Amino acid sequence: MLLAQNKSGLNVNAISSHIDLSRPAVSHHLKVLKQSGFIASEKKGIENYYILTVRKPLEQLKALITERKSEASVEL
Repeated sequence: MLLAQNKSGLNVNAISSHIDLSRPAVSHHLKVLKQSGFIASEKKGIENYYILTVRKPLEQLKALITERKSEASVEL
């Protein structure tokens, strides 16, 4: 959820400060999410910043659902 709200990315310290997990635990979860293709990382200085990569497909799906709902209401 944190990554979905922040489009510029967050580092491990920022993420771990918002949740009840240790920095190593957050790093592990981020590694799994990155391997799965849900997030990407970008190196800025000495820190990695993580960004959500499924945002565009989710926005497209939301737009499609909204469009279909509006079409359905017009047909009634």
